[in-house]
Amino acid sequence: MENGMLFGKVEGLKKSYLPYEGETYEELIEDFHEAVDSYLEICKRKGITPEK
Repeated sequence: MENGMLFGKVEGLKKSYLPYEGETYEELIEDFHEAVDSYLEICKRKGITPEK
């Protein structure tokens, strides 16, 4: 936690960087889901296979 913020990133992705953050654990989890949903939508629009 830095400056009252919690942050993380999805591990194991070689080509993509998916960070997320929040002031509470609930916000952190919500932002994680939004980051993954956004990533999947971008992959779909570009016609690429998402990394797992």
